[in-house]
Parts: sequence; C-alpha cells; structure tokens
Amino acid sequence: MDEVVESIGLSEAERQFLAGLEKNLPIAADLSRADLLVYARTRGGYVVVSQARPHSMASIYPQAIVGSEVNAQGAGEIERVFASGRSHTEEVERLGSRAPLVRQLSPIRGPRGRTIGVLAIETNQIEHSRLRRRHRPFRRALAMLQCAALCQEVAGVGVLIPFGEQDGIVLLDAHRRIRYLSGIATTFYRRLGYMEALVGQHLDYLETGDDELVDMSLSLKRCLRDETQRYGREWIRQTLPVLPATPRMARLRRLVGLGSEPESATVVFLMVHDETEVRRRQRELQVKSTMIQETHHRVKNNLQTIAALLRMEARRTNSEEAKRVLEESLNRILSISIVHEFMANQGEREIDLREVGQRLVTHVRQMLSYPDRHIQLSFSGPDIYLPAQQATVCSLVMNELLQNAVEHGFKEGESGVVRLRLAETADKVVIEVSDDGSGLPAEFDLQRDGSVGLNIVRVLVQDDLKGEVALKSGGGVTATVTFRKPTVEVKESGTDQSYHR
Repeated sequence: MDEVVESIGLSEAERQFLAGLEKNLPIAADLSRADLLVYARTRGGYVVVSQARPHSMASIYPQAIVGSEVNAQGAGEIERVFASGRSHTEEVERLGSRAPLVRQLSPIRGPRGRTIGVLAIETNQIEHSRLRRRHRPFRRALAMLQCAALCQEVAGVGVLIPFGEQDGIVLLDAHRRIRYLSGIATTFYRRLGYMEALVGQHLDYLETGDDELVDMSLSLKRCLRDETQRYGREWIRQTLPVLPATPRMARLRRLVGLGSEPESATVVFLMVHDETEVRRRQRELQVKSTMIQETHHRVKNNLQTIAALLRMEARRTNSEEAKRVLEESLNRILSISIVHEFMANQGEREIDLREVGQRLVTHVRQMLSYPDRHIQLSFSGPDIYLPAQQATVCSLVMNELLQNAVEHGFKEGESGVVRLRLAETADKVVIEVSDDGSGLPAEFDLQRDGSVGLNIVRVLVQDDLKGEVALKSGGGVTATVTFRKPTVEVKESGTDQSYHR
C-alpha cells in the first residue's frame, strides 16, 4: 500500500490514516462477506490502494488488484461519491460480464475532514440478498462496524484471526443480551448442551465464560481473543466491540443511513471458532510423527550396526577383493543412514541436500585409505530441499560418484582434488562430482564400460529420479546428474494467521 499511496499526493497524516484504516478492513470484509477496496484519486482517475478479501466466502477478486487503475470514464459513481461526500449503493457488471455485483461506496474522510478516498464494499447478488434477509439488528450492527472501520475506531484488531466460513457469530447489545446468533453459532452451543432458543437471553446464561471475556473487552474498549476448553470442546473466542459513536463517526453514520441509530449505541460481535477436531487431528499427527521419527532413529541405528559388522568382516578377511566389496557395501549403507539420521531429528520435513552432501564429503574424507595418494575433497552448493525418498537416492548417487572419483580418478603416486557441487535452476537440480585426475579411457561408454558403482548411479538416476547422468573427460572427469524438482503444492494461508500487519 505504501508505494501506491506515496504516488497520489496525500499528506503524511493522510497516508498514516489510510494505513491505520487498512488494518480494520480484513475483519470487516469477513463479517460483511464482501470484498473491501480503497480507491484514491490520481490525475488520470482512481487507483486501488488497499484490498481485503473475505475468508468467510469466495472472493470476487481471486488475485490482488492493489495498484490497479480505473480511468476517469470508468470511475462513474466512485467520482460522484468522492465529490459529494455521500454514500451510494449501485449494481454493476463485473469486468463487462453478465454476472452483476452490488457495490456500496462510502467516502473516506481524512484527519482534517477532507475526502481522501472511497471505500467500496463489493459482494455478489446472492450474498447481498442473504444479508437483506438477516435480522435487522445484525444488519445495523454490521453497518456500524463498517463506519467504525472507516473512522479507524476499531481498537486492538491486530489480535484477531480471520473469521472463516465455518465460524459462528453472536451479536450482543450494551446489556450483554443476545440479539442475534448465526446458524453455525446455534449449532455450536447446541453441542455444548444449550438446546433452547438463546436470542433474548443474557450472556451469563451461557456458563461458558463468554460473559467474562465480553466484559473485559468492553472495559478495555478493544478486541480480544481467547482460547478455552470446556464440555469436551476446544474453541477460540473473539470479541469485537463497536462503541458509542464519536462526533466524526456519528456524521458518517448519517451518511450511510444510520441517522436514527442512537449515538450511544454499543454492540459486541462475539465470534466462535470450534477447534476441537483440528486439535484432535493435530495431536494424532504429532503422535504419528513421533512414532515415525522413532522408527527412523531405529533404522539408522540398525544400519550403523550392520555397517559395524561389515567393517569387522573387512578387517578379518585376507582377500583384497572381498575387503573392497565389503567396504563399498559399508559406504552405501552409511550413505543411507545419513538420510535416516536427518529424518530422525527433523521428522517428515524435507531434507536439505546441502547438509547431506557435507556429511558425505566428511565421511568419505575419513574413510580415505590410500597412503600413496594425496586427495583433497571439497564441497559447494546452496540449500536444496527434497522429499526424503529423493534425498535418499541422491545420497546414494553422491556417495557412489565420490567413491568412484577417489578410487579410479587418480593413479598411484598422484595427488588431486575431488569436488562435489550442488546447483539448481528454476525447475531442476544438478549434482556434479569432478576430479582433476587422469581422465577416462578413450572410447569409454558408461553402459558398456562403467563400474558397478557407475551402473548403480545410472539406474538410480534414470529409474528413481527420472533424470540424466553424463560423464565428461578433459583435465579429469566430471560426472553430472540432472533431474527435475518435485512439484510442490502451495496452499493459501489458513485461519491461523493474524490480521496484524
């Protein structure tokens, strides 16, 4: 919002006022079941400087449109509301389509009383009709909330979390009597055992502690949020008090048709979110996650035990060939063990391939047993996060390539460097192992002449990673493995986020 506002010629006080107003828009959008847009005037027309999309229904605008401009010809009623300073409701066609929406336009008056923008409350015809059928106390309370939001008179709104489609709402008057319950709120309190009609009852009739939270909210004159657990249910309660109108807000109420509403009127929105099933599933997932971590820990210990047995057998045998085979098997087992160690510590989160590569290089360096060669190992690369299955395959691939470079890259008496490098592009991961040794024999063919280790790499890359492996000789050998990144589904933030910005 700041960059857009700075370009429209408002004073610092007016910019600060719009920034404060923006914090009130999300909860107003949720309770209004409508999209809220703030338009500011430019030389060529109007620009959207702030937008709040509702969590309680599907938004009219799936994408953010802050910064979008409306030319003078298309501004229509926005210009008239800006010039007259009076509210207006109209039915418009959205983007030229035949599906109309209802738009309520209200002037935004800055700290000195000058009109500095227009608030548009936009909803579809169905939701508008539903709102008109709701009880009159709720409709008037909602209009009072919208006025309070426009006047920046909703204190403590930053503690509230979004009001979702499955949340209930209770409207209370200044005497804490229930004036309205939504269908979801009615169902929720029936689960707690209140089967009778609750409209007209005093809030302390509900022995849920709601009255204490509302009293505190009114005493502090600000929004509050609280989590509680009673009667076998866990729920989140939020209060939003709309307090007696200030002179500024009283003028705005008259502009939107609330002139008959007493300026001393107080209403409180009590919002309830049943978290029982979500918390139960979270606890079940936590137990499962702990069990999975314990399983990975035991697998790691078992693999290390097997590696220790193979190391013992390698020391006892007199056959160099058998010793070499046992050590290769030992290294492969330990490379898998590294991934299970990460999963035992991190749970089911993705594995950082960079950390795996660093551990492998350290492991291979410790296992070097060529007194006639002086080989250095180095590692470089960014953090690359992969699912556990892919990380395990990559661990085996990197281990085989490192072992192959150390064993076959240098002749007796030679010195050199083996490098492991990781890289990534927009959609691919690259693993590169290179050495500055003697290079490949002439007419070398990977499928025909590759060692057991290289053939393992080829099969793992092609079958499991669905990628490609290539060998290049010249000043040593460079083995390059390339495969596509896994597809990651990005989800929109849920109701655990705060309105605070």
